[in-house]
Amino acid sequence: MIKDNIVKNQSIRPNSFELEALKNNFPQFFNKDDEFLFEQFKALLQQNDVTLNKEGYELKFLGKSYARYLSSTKTETFISPDIEHNSLPENQNSENVYIIGDNIDVLKHLMGSYAGKIKCIYIDPPYNTDSKDFAYPDSFAFDADKLSEILGIDIEEAERVINLKGKSSHSAWLTFVYPRLVLARTLLTDDGVIFISINDNEMTNLKLICDEIFGEGNFLAEFIVRSNPRGSQASKFVAVEHEYLLAYVKDKNANLKLGFSKSEEDSDYNLSDDIGKYRLLGLRQRGGAWRRSDRPDMYYPIFVNPNTGRVSLEESAEFNKCALPVRPSGEDSRWTWGKARALKDSSLLVGKRVNRDGQEEFWDIFRKDYLYQDGEISIAKAKSIFDQKELNYQNGGNELKTLLGDSEIFKFPKPSFLIKKILQMIGLSDNDIVLDFFSGSATSAHAVLDLNATDSGKRKYILVQIAESLKENTIAYKAGYRSIDEIGRYRIQQAAKQIKESTKAKIDYGFKLYRLEPLSDKTLDKLEKFNPDSLIYDDMVNIFRTDTSNGKEAILTTYLLMDGCGFTSGSKPYKLNEYIADKFKDNLYLIDQGLTSEDIVVLVKLLESRKLDINRVILYSYSITFSVLQELKKNLSNLQNNKHVELIERY
Repeated sequence: MIKDNIVKNQSIRPNSFELEALKNNFPQFFNKDDEFLFEQFKALLQQNDVTLNKEGYELKFLGKSYARYLSSTKTETFISPDIEHNSLPENQNSENVYIIGDNIDVLKHLMGSYAGKIKCIYIDPPYNTDSKDFAYPDSFAFDADKLSEILGIDIEEAERVINLKGKSSHSAWLTFVYPRLVLARTLLTDDGVIFISINDNEMTNLKLICDEIFGEGNFLAEFIVRSNPRGSQASKFVAVEHEYLLAYVKDKNANLKLGFSKSEEDSDYNLSDDIGKYRLLGLRQRGGAWRRSDRPDMYYPIFVNPNTGRVSLEESAEFNKCALPVRPSGEDSRWTWGKARALKDSSLLVGKRVNRDGQEEFWDIFRKDYLYQDGEISIAKAKSIFDQKELNYQNGGNELKTLLGDSEIFKFPKPSFLIKKILQMIGLSDNDIVLDFFSGSATSAHAVLDLNATDSGKRKYILVQIAESLKENTIAYKAGYRSIDEIGRYRIQQAAKQIKESTKAKIDYGFKLYRLEPLSDKTLDKLEKFNPDSLIYDDMVNIFRTDTSNGKEAILTTYLLMDGCGFTSGSKPYKLNEYIADKFKDNLYLIDQGLTSEDIVVLVKLLESRKLDINRVILYSYSITFSVLQELKKNLSNLQNNKHVELIERY
């Protein structure tokens, strides 16, 4: 666990994250010494007509190699549950999660269970407007010589990187954001979308690093959010009314549906037939590339029955009115459909006589656009400017005033309307997960609760907030809060209460609470000096005890998260002889001290009789004596009935 990660980190380099991804996807291009076989990989690309371009553009900044290094290292922390909070009736079965801790370590913990499973990430990171707004928080555990060796940079540059700490420069901000976005991308589903709120100060830099991390082709939009209609007076020359919302999808080739579901009450859909409600849209191209010369093959006559409006591509006595794609100016244009499409879907086309100056009779062609497509209500494209009055930042403050009694408890909170708009735009549905790892006042949780209440949905959230202390002169401190996470957690509880009272909706109002915990130097020393060959005298479980959790629960929570079981899985105690193990699906966890030979005998019998159906036994190795460990290894390697059980030792 911790010691394993410490050892692993000693060999980490800035490109380790990328190399690990390559190895997972292309193991055939690594030799037995884990060296990447570049020439073989290059040959594969060339066989598939992939062009290798030696020239390109990238954003370079001081600290980039260190940022890449941070994304590759393993976390040396553990996750501790708040047992009292999680035992409350409203939280016991909740699938929502709130984590207190530094988000870069939390993101690393999430990899084991949530890689490729997050449908939407929304973050509102520090804007880096001045030194008070942003200070580089990531610690440097190295001197210049060591950093130079790890990153492959000279001593002078290493010293400059170290000096980024506490600065509000662009380089410091980018070094802070870069590894978090690298990790965030891994967590997204293929059709998952990340939205990032930002202002002018770092917008350009953020776009460049997102192009690099997510791929320029996966850029969706740079939304303009009109958050301050009165205009900010902070600028000397311009009263700024807006912020940005930068959006990227993980994979542009995934089946992403971006837009807003139309309504049954949509007045545009004022016609109907046997299929359903529809509206008429002009078949003539009205946007770019409208000229006949642009697409000559899409300029052709369509013939109309003047009595019924039905159309044909062949002229006849029945279809005797000719329609051509001609602009009001008289210029030849083109249709949006080719002949093959028009012939195939002619039942969707309608000919109508329209008024044209100077022409007694002019016929135009329209297509039916149905409200429902393939059984689902159709989607309207999202527009790049968000200007609804509900997006005013003052509405975010008003929400806090209603819930917490004062709009100034948290500075510039986003209104829940913004987050709901985002979630509706991507079609967030049941069991989809929203992640916000700069959660602040917990607007994202409020939005998910509100959205679930409208349709009895089962959308889930994971929120992360560092326990940033509040200054004594702040309104929040005077109101009784001591850290920002306290504000967020209380806001969730109050929002849940308000929504439940007003809607009576039967949804998940609770959340599980966890804390990211480091180990003290004393504890780390004890772990590193542990000798597995000797008798165990110290309680190596309770060294993980926290104010809110016992040691075993903290270790088990961290293991379950590491093993893909998630936060809300819930393991069950499993008795062997006298020893109590913990079972979840096909994993059996041995964490406490006290495992004996008699317990191993019972375990083997259960496995060979198939009464215990597991594939892995996972040890907290500090709790198992050397002799018992050897006995366990021997017995698991010699199971009858062709039963194979993997033994995993963790330190």
